[in-house]
Amino acid sequence: MKHRDVILFDCYGIFAPDTFASYFAMYFPQDGAAKKEAICSKADRGEYTLDEAVAKLQEDYEINPEEFLAFMDRTSVPIPDMLSFATKLREHNTVCLLSNCMEGILERNFAGFDLSKSFDRQYRSYRLHLAKPGPEIFAYVKKDLGPNVERLVFFDDNPVNVEAALSAGIPAYLYIDKERCQAVLKQLGYDID
Repeated sequence: MKHRDVILFDCYGIFAPDTFASYFAMYFPQDGAAKKEAICSKADRGEYTLDEAVAKLQEDYEINPEEFLAFMDRTSVPIPDMLSFATKLREHNTVCLLSNCMEGILERNFAGFDLSKSFDRQYRSYRLHLAKPGPEIFAYVKKDLGPNVERLVFFDDNPVNVEAALSAGIPAYLYIDKERCQAVLKQLGYDID
């Protein structure tokens, strides 16, 4: 690890919108969150790839796969300003991604972006077969980062994941926007310039 100060970010909701959440909220207002969870909780742990999850959407909810993927391509557009911010933070910090994601989704959503330029390490839930808010994924990240970490902070747009990180002994903050994130990092003494 090149820097001992570590900044850990969630992906969706910070670096790109969460397509699955948006789609299910829009088309299934009554029970969209539960339907999303039924598919994504398994896919995020590596039980389904993106293609398999989309097929499952068709099978379980009669969602047209082509329409869903077109929706995803239109709405899950990377936020270049945040990716640039993460890249800049790497000058003085180790910056990591901790994402609940299924195999294939980051490659599709971030096509044309080299995530290794913005993140020193990428903890993708499907690779680990662990997902937030489970305590095991936070324990894995802490162990993988090793004992030389001087400071560690986590940002997530989901309050449940923030609480889970806090319970696992990781200082965590709810991501609202870039400006609040910068203010928190400055307040904590991270070098962000």
